[in-house]
Amino acid sequence: MGAASGTWSYLAFASGASMCNQKIKRHVQEIGKDAKPQEVEVPERRSIEVILLPFNAMVLKEPNVFRSFQKLLFDTRDYFGTCLRSRRWEPNGQGLFARSPERRAALKTLSCFHNMIVDAISLLCHKICQSIVKCANGLQTDDCRRKMLASLEDLNVDAAGHLYIAFDAYRRSLWPSSVKFQQTRIEHIKSIFSYNQASFPRAEDNGSYDLFRDMTPDSVFKIRKDSDDEEQLGEFSHESICLWHTAIRWLKLKGDFAQMVKLGEYLSLRWHTFGPRFESNRDEQLNTDASLTFYLLGVGYKACRDFGRAMEALQNAVVIRRKGVCDERWDATNVATLRKLDSVALILELTGWASWCDEVLKTTYLGLVIEETRRRNRDVPGDCTSAFSM
Repeated sequence: MGAASGTWSYLAFASGASMCNQKIKRHVQEIGKDAKPQEVEVPERRSIEVILLPFNAMVLKEPNVFRSFQKLLFDTRDYFGTCLRSRRWEPNGQGLFARSPERRAALKTLSCFHNMIVDAISLLCHKICQSIVKCANGLQTDDCRRKMLASLEDLNVDAAGHLYIAFDAYRRSLWPSSVKFQQTRIEHIKSIFSYNQASFPRAEDNGSYDLFRDMTPDSVFKIRKDSDDEEQLGEFSHESICLWHTAIRWLKLKGDFAQMVKLGEYLSLRWHTFGPRFESNRDEQLNTDASLTFYLLGVGYKACRDFGRAMEALQNAVVIRRKGVCDERWDATNVATLRKLDSVALILELTGWASWCDEVLKTTYLGLVIEETRRRNRDVPGDCTSAFSM
């Protein structure tokens, strides 16, 4: 992330405790006009850390907002320490953290929870914080996550997303200092995956792609090939495929669509040689990974204006995903692919395909409404606390 300028363009910490930037600014002015926050002397036995932000987060100038945000950061630090001391996030045999079956199931629930909110953000925005706080109240009273999430109730809705990205910047800084990885390239890859556990950022570019920043496409390809080794992650593991998808999304963000297609084509060949297990719908993660590969390839082809190949890749993505989910079930991968396929079909004037996509999407959202109606009639609260079991 590039650094911005201004009073609230950084987060400052003394011995792990966040400090008020306005007080720092006054202190700097007393010391000298040319002094910078990271150059200010601090008392002995206190370490200072500065996290630069790509914007000036003026929302933090409000004392009440800053105090609530400060409390959120304190509780987050406590949560990191608790998870590592209790071995909730213990590493597996590959050196990846928080990848136990229980953690992966919880991540899937949380990811679906997030994707559904994003999909309906225009309708639910004003209710999101209230819903999350309500869900958090179902956690045990001594659970530090309950304190973390309760802080959201006191934080204003931040339309610019500055609070979210500042919070993520803090957690990214906290992670390597909490978990000690060996300083090798493959261990660095594992560290980044252990933190992100997703192929795309949950906000605008916020550090998710730091692994590939300043690399040439050839370097990106090589670093991905290295982690495919069976002694590391294995070429068909979700972790390896996820990192391939991250690299492809990074090339898309850079606007290098030709290289995006090149990596997508290479990865898609992997699924063609996978054998009979590829037809199985019993491994939903494998099904999702394969479908996402062809979806990203289709996005790349469309960006290169190769609409015929885009259509073919997106059709493959839909066919694969429908082996894992039915039309009546809302699924982020399926919905995104159908929408993209619809847009390409309209460009190619394939009205039959466009109409089919529209009908399947209507069926999906109708199924979502029916399920919600049934749940309300049963008066059963949604299982949202399971989303916080990470």
